[in-house]
Amino acid sequence: MIDVKVNTDDINKILIDIAELKNFTEDQLTNAFAVTASLISKRAKIDAPLDTGFLKSSINFGKDKSVYVQASASYAYYQEFGWKTKKGRTIKGREYFYPNAELEINLLFKKLEKQIDKIIE
Repeated sequence: MIDVKVNTDDINKILIDIAELKNFTEDQLTNAFAVTASLISKRAKIDAPLDTGFLKSSINFGKDKSVYVQASASYAYYQEFGWKTKKGRTIKGREYFYPNAELEINLLFKKLEKQIDKIIE
């Protein structure tokens, strides 16, 4: 299984800045994270290697104590990062998950930054 985890120190710094502005509610921020998780999931599904379609269908997102995106297929990790065969041959992975997560998280931070800049002006 592949899970995206974001450095909580970085998020906490952003949350503190946002809390000081008092124009963002926790619900608004959670919704922004949930939208980002859904976009990561969509992008990963588009880029996932397709053989049987199981990997693609195993990619999902949700919210419990935190917002998450995951690929629950048992071989998801190997598709992303590659593997070595018993004979020692290296099979290159096809990055479909982390590049999309990084892209969407960066877009989220840019959106939040723009909103913060508008409030400060």
